[in-house]
Amino acid sequence: MSTIVDIVNQKNVVVDGPESVTGVKRHMMPVKRLSLTDFRIVVRRGCREKTLKKLGFA
Repeated sequence: MSTIVDIVNQKNVVVDGPESVTGVKRHMMPVKRLSLTDFRIVVRRGCREKTLKKLGFA
């Protein structure tokens, strides 16, 4: 599972795991390869891995 941390354009987003918890490194990914869930975490655009850990991935 990963979190969308930035929207690049209509077809691409930046996702982050964080890597130390889920094994997903921060990278750009096409929207068509994503499967959205009902989980939602409100974060600032481009937030750091440390912030994601504090908000629910630790």
